[in-house]
Amino acid sequence: MKRALAILFLLLFTWAARGRATEVIDRIVAVVNGKLILQSDVEQEARLEAFLAGDRVSEVESSEADAVLQRMIDRQLIHEQMHGATTISTSAPPVERRVKELRTSIGKSVESDEGWHNALGDAGLTEEEVRQHFADEVQTMRFVETRLRPRIQVDEKSIETYYREELLPELQKSGGPTVSLPDVSRKIRDVLIERELDASLSEWLKSLRQQSEIRLLSPIQKTQSLPAPQGK
Repeated sequence: MKRALAILFLLLFTWAARGRATEVIDRIVAVVNGKLILQSDVEQEARLEAFLAGDRVSEVESSEADAVLQRMIDRQLIHEQMHGATTISTSAPPVERRVKELRTSIGKSVESDEGWHNALGDAGLTEEEVRQHFADEVQTMRFVETRLRPRIQVDEKSIETYYREELLPELQKSGGPTVSLPDVSRKIRDVLIERELDASLSEWLKSLRQQSEIRLLSPIQKTQSLPAPQGK
């Protein structure tokens, strides 16, 4: 009996110790419709965003981490609407194109595969994670456009207003040559469609948030340095 109690006490002590260790190493920062987001998830996302932007993450301020978290919540809400959406392979042409564009933007240091993988390792990332991000981006944007774009209508009056009130003043300010409305009408239409698409997406996300259960838990702590995840 005493031995059994001793073993039980040891197990309880071990579990408690693990709980304290987990709290130090990682913590739940949000729950979105029952799905957890950990601080390590936010840090990894910040690491990825910085790499894609050509920056190096040495620390993440609380305000920056909060912005990353909000974007992760928005993405999770959209993913929940994407039941049955076609999955994009990480080797699909749009993904390959984005990887190529990224390597070009970074420069000569990643022209070789060795340099590329060294840059990924220094950022605490793998190529598969970058490819998965691009695949998810392509799939999500296709879904969003399929859902929202058919509702967007841009008439000729809106195009003329943009030309007269926005494009021409900007050209005059920059000293650029004046262009005629017919020459830029199609491009203006595309700009206005994208603007309306962004506005529609914001309204849709606002509605999804109102319909969802989102709990923000532990404040995201400032990380002095983002180490590469274990095993990378």
